[in-house]
Amino acid sequence: MSKTLALALVLVFLTASTIIVVLPVSGAVATENTWTSKASMNQPRSGLGAAVVDDKIYAIGGLRMSGTNPNSVGVDYREKGWIVNTTEEYNPNTNRWIGRASMPTSRYNFAIASYQGKIFCFGGITNWVSGKITVTNVTEVYDPATDTWSTKASMPTAVTGQANVLGNKIYIISSESNQVYDPISDSWNIKASLPKTSLYQVSSTMGNKIYVVGYWQDLSNNIASINYVYDPKTDTWSPREAIHFNFHEKGVVWRGDWNSEAIGATSGYNAPMGLYVLFMQYVYSGPLPNLNYNPSNNSWNAVADEPTNRHNFAVVNLNDTLFVIGGYTMIYPAPDDSLFYVTPTAVTEQYIPIGYGSPDSAYLPPEAFTTPQISVLSPIYQQYNDSSVPVVISIDKTINWNCYSLDGQQNVTFSGNTNITDISNGFHNITIYAQDTFGNIGSTQTLNFTIAKPEPLPPQGLFPVVPVVFVSVAIVVLVAAGLLVYHKKHKHNSVKEV
Repeated sequence: MSKTLALALVLVFLTASTIIVVLPVSGAVATENTWTSKASMNQPRSGLGAAVVDDKIYAIGGLRMSGTNPNSVGVDYREKGWIVNTTEEYNPNTNRWIGRASMPTSRYNFAIASYQGKIFCFGGITNWVSGKITVTNVTEVYDPATDTWSTKASMPTAVTGQANVLGNKIYIISSESNQVYDPISDSWNIKASLPKTSLYQVSSTMGNKIYVVGYWQDLSNNIASINYVYDPKTDTWSPREAIHFNFHEKGVVWRGDWNSEAIGATSGYNAPMGLYVLFMQYVYSGPLPNLNYNPSNNSWNAVADEPTNRHNFAVVNLNDTLFVIGGYTMIYPAPDDSLFYVTPTAVTEQYIPIGYGSPDSAYLPPEAFTTPQISVLSPIYQQYNDSSVPVVISIDKTINWNCYSLDGQQNVTFSGNTNITDISNGFHNITIYAQDTFGNIGSTQTLNFTIAKPEPLPPQGLFPVVPVVFVSVAIVVLVAAGLLVYHKKHKHNSVKEV
C-alpha cells in the first residue's frame, strides 16, 4: 500500500469518527410514540418550571413537599423549606444536569417561557399555610449566557398559570385572565379571557395560536371539558373538540385527574403539529390515557403513557421531542391508612411523538410570527443645526422594504441608511416602518427632533461698509447744511453793511 493511499484512508477514518462523535442525541434513530429514561435532576421537586434555550433545558423552582396528608391544617410550606428556587441545566448531548444560579424568589406553579435567549418566570405560589395560598406577581428573568437573574415589571394580577410566546409577546393565561407581557418595552396589557372560567387548565402554543385545554363546572356541579384556541391577531377565542371522559367514579365527581394534567406541543419542525396532554394515572379513579390532539382534523387519540406515574410535573419541547421532568409520586392509600402519601421525584423522561422525523408541511419557523424590531441610532430627540438629518437604523430580520414618514407625510422608501434633506427649522417627528419576508410589519415609536439651522450671514465686508457709507453721507449732508446756513447769514450781514 502506498503512503498516499494510507494517508487518505487515515483521513477518511478520522473524518468519519468526528462525525460520529458530534452527532447530536436528537439525530439518533428514534421510534415514535415511545418513552426513554434520562438522567435525573439533582434535586427532586414538583411544581417546577422548565424552558429551553440553545438546545439546553432549564428546570427552575418547585416544591419538595413530602409525607402524609401534607395539605393538612397547620402546615407552613415555606417554614418547612418545601418551596425552592433551585435552577438546574440539562445538556441532552451529555445527558447531565448541573446547578446554575438560583432564582431570587422561591416559588412553584409559576408561568415560564423563553424569549430571545432568556427565561421569563411569572407569578406562582410562594407559600401555603393552613390551606391559604400566597400568590406573587413578581417577574424575574434568567440569562443563561451570564448565569444571572434580573427583575422586570410585575404582573398586573398575581396568578398561577402558563406562559406562551407568540410573536414578540408573552401571554400568561390563567383561569380568569389573559395578561400579555411585552419583553421589549417591559410593559403589560390585558387581553380577552377564556370564555368560560375554568377550574383547571393548561395551555400551549401551536403555530400562531394558543390552545387551552381543561375543565369547568357549572352551577349544578356538572363538569365538562374545554378546548379553546386563542387568536392574538383578533383577540378572540374559538371552541375546538374537547376531551370526553366519564368523570363520575364510584358515585362521586373526581377532579384530581385534571389537576394532574400537563401539556406539550410539537411545532411541526421534526414532527407533525399536535398537542400532547399527559395525565397521572390514578388507581382509584380509573385509567386516563395520555392524549394527542390533531389540529388538522380536530380529533383526539390515545398515546403511550409515561413510565413513571407522577403528579405536578413539567413538560418542555426540545427539537419536537417532549421531556417530562420532576413531579411527585403518590401512594394511595398511604401505609398509615390516611388519604395519600407523596414523595418528590427528580425523574426525567423523553417522549418521541407520533410521526417524529416527518416535518409538518404547515410548519413555519418562530420568526414567521414576530414583527421586525427596528433600532434607531439617528435621528434622536435632540436639536440639529443643519437642515440635513441622517437616518441610521438596524433591523433584527431580513426585510422586503423599509420606509419613513416625516411629520405624518407620505411614506418614503429607502434602503440601508439615508439622509433627509431640506428640513425646515422647527419641531419635527418621524416614524420608521419595515416589512419582513413573511409579511409582518414593524414600526418604531414616533421620534421627535428639532431643526435650528442658523440664519444665513451677509456676504463678508458688506456689513461694515453699509454703516460707514451711511455715516459718511450723513456727515456730508450736515456739513453742506452748515455751510449753506453760514453762507446765507454772511450774505445777509453784507447787505446790511452796504
